[in-house]
Amino acid sequence: MQGAILIFSCEKHRTTRLAKYKLPESEYANWRVFYVFGDPFLDQPFVFENDCLTLRCEDSYLHLPKKVALGFKAILETFPDIEGILRSGDDLVFDTQALERFLRSPKTHYMGFCWNTVTTNPMGEKYTNEFIPDYYRSHPEDFNNPSHGLPPYEDVMKMNVIPRIQGASGVLSYFSKRCCKYIVEEMESIHWDIATYDETYGFIYIIEDIANSSILSKRGIYADEYPMWTDSPDLFATGNYIALHTNDSK
Repeated sequence: MQGAILIFSCEKHRTTRLAKYKLPESEYANWRVFYVFGDPFLDQPFVFENDCLTLRCEDSYLHLPKKVALGFKAILETFPDIEGILRSGDDLVFDTQALERFLRSPKTHYMGFCWNTVTTNPMGEKYTNEFIPDYYRSHPEDFNNPSHGLPPYEDVMKMNVIPRIQGASGVLSYFSKRCCKYIVEEMESIHWDIATYDETYGFIYIIEDIANSSILSKRGIYADEYPMWTDSPDLFATGNYIALHTNDSK
């Protein structure tokens, strides 16, 4: 096994968009596909069952950065000789030829569809961003789900300060084994507490692509642009992108 394709989902979407967009094969170019779920009541750190990986972790959107890092940790412990991990969401339609082309190609440490692409600038100071509060204003039912393990609503509404950072979108992105190790190490250093607050940078760990970009930025690693995904069916039809992002059943 050369690498792992981790498709992160949750129980809420196991029978909806995950079932709709599940990849037809379990392996591509010697990279195995695993569908990842969280269960905070699991009696062991992680369990592999066929193509599913269940982590002892909250199954909420807020805890996605923790879930991704725990997924990396489980893969590194189980398959220590891998090249890297392709991290995916569960609402993508894949062009499997483009997928295999990427998996067989030379890679840098961190790759994806980048915003404000830079190669030298570190993370910037905190600013106000309502992404997480807005998400939970529109999903108040999540607070009633014990598997989500959410803080009180009023605390989540205060999670609106994050660092300025350039990086790769979490929809579909590639991490070398080294990057995966750095992300796991930093999450372990904060005891997996995604609500950790930094006076300079704010809530670094509550939005997954912000968290991973910030962690790698501290180590001088910045994302390299690659046409991982697009929202445009017309662009996807060109064969230049690995996946079409449907954003279905959000």
